[in-house]
Amino acid sequence: MRHSSAFALASSILFLVTATPASAQAVPTVAIVQTATHPAPPPGWKVACMPNAVNGGASPTCPVLQFNGYTYWAWSDDQNGMAMAIVAYDANGVAVKQWNKSGARYVWNVTVDTTAQTVAFVGQANNQAVFSWSDLFIPAVSGALTFVNVGAPAINCVFNIACTVTVTDSLGAISLEPGVSGTAQLQTRTFMGAAGAPGAGLTSYEYRVDMTGASSDGEVPCVTDLAVDFGAVSRLSFDGTGQAYDVYVVTQGAVGTVGLFSVTKTGNVVDFVFNQPVCAGHSGGAGLSSDFIGIASAFVPKTVTANLGWPGTLGLAVAARAPAHPGTLMSVVPKKPVPLKKKPAAKPPHKPVKPH
Repeated sequence: MRHSSAFALASSILFLVTATPASAQAVPTVAIVQTATHPAPPPGWKVACMPNAVNGGASPTCPVLQFNGYTYWAWSDDQNGMAMAIVAYDANGVAVKQWNKSGARYVWNVTVDTTAQTVAFVGQANNQAVFSWSDLFIPAVSGALTFVNVGAPAINCVFNIACTVTVTDSLGAISLEPGVSGTAQLQTRTFMGAAGAPGAGLTSYEYRVDMTGASSDGEVPCVTDLAVDFGAVSRLSFDGTGQAYDVYVVTQGAVGTVGLFSVTKTGNVVDFVFNQPVCAGHSGGAGLSSDFIGIASAFVPKTVTANLGWPGTLGLAVAARAPAHPGTLMSVVPKKPVPLKKKPAAKPPHKPVKPH
């Protein structure tokens, strides 16, 4: 069974969380749609809708969940493993969030329990992938920062008119639990904005969670978000359109497959939430890496302790670099998401001596 790491978003440049309030649709509903109308599934997954619990043939229709302005499709593992990926799509067919769960495949029904407030994606032999409404609800984000997807080496032009930058890399080791072999790390990359460039005098901070070297035969560890005591954010037009953003994500021309779902700022702490968990693999080199996530500051770097969202724990401390802003102090309320099993595809390692 293979669960691919890549979570392909549509080619839109800007990805902002704009979900309507919960009151817009308080109760999830189920709709039956033509299978041929399905959006693109993430790599490693396929459309596989059955007419009933015992008939393995393909159905011309699929059940989907509609909740708070989003449509949720249930995909099956493309190697026919016992797993489903539930992906929420916006009105434009853009994937905004993904949940993976083992134990069921080949969806034929979706049920909503209004008493327990759960949703069950029912597959072959009536095996189910069950989620609470709160698990699947995509809220508006309080304190949200804007972000834009960019390519490399074009992003370098924001910080140097010659479109080349000299980078400094550092690695913070991520502690792995017993039974997990290999290594995992948080990469921090910094470079200065040169005279004449839009980012002149600023420091760009890029972060990448790298789980490609970690593996486990059992439950695989995953990182859901990264929190950094960053301080004031310097906004720039990272995509060259003239529109200023808080954060950029290097989705083209660099290593990494996992992008952002949202970015929020509470006090001085910036929390980067990935659009799917960044997980170790079931074999060496098969784990996931996030994209490089960039954010600019007027302050020079210093060593800090960042916090990784780690399912089943209060979060993990990891060494990083961040702006030496006045009153730097790490104070993060970690998340407690549900562990997810994945078997992601490998990506070649990024060479830290090169800009991108």
